[in-house]
Amino acid sequence: MLRNIFTQLFSEVRTGTLDRLPFLAMIVVLTMSVILFALASVLLIGIGEHLVSGDIHQAQETIREWLSIPYIIVFAIVAVLVSFAQANVTAKRIRNIGLPGWRGLLAVVIVNVFVSYFFSTATVVLLQSCFYLAIAALPKNTIK
Repeated sequence: MLRNIFTQLFSEVRTGTLDRLPFLAMIVVLTMSVILFALASVLLIGIGEHLVSGDIHQAQETIREWLSIPYIIVFAIVAVLVSFAQANVTAKRIRNIGLPGWRGLLAVVIVNVFVSYFFSTATVVLLQSCFYLAIAALPKNTIK
């Protein structure tokens, strides 16, 4: 099962498609992985605070000394992997509804950049939410 998840997230970059339910499942998996990574980071700070007798500032300084470069590297790797996986899953779903996957995703990114330049962050979040709801709701091959 785990192998199937990784296959859906990282393979078939040019030709793969995803139906509605697997698309939603992959988005949930990606969201949960980001949440778990954030919780692990917070837990690490809490453990550091406990180790230095409850002083949060000293704990942050200790963690910064111990893990600054390795954490930045791990964070960058996780960010790149999650971003690529989300883009790949979204492109597969766009392809499944009958549009060109990566070009369609590029168009959405360009619109998001344009909207974020002229409007508020809340508008961008609303636009992205509407986009994901739309591609999650559209049935297979509706656009020809």
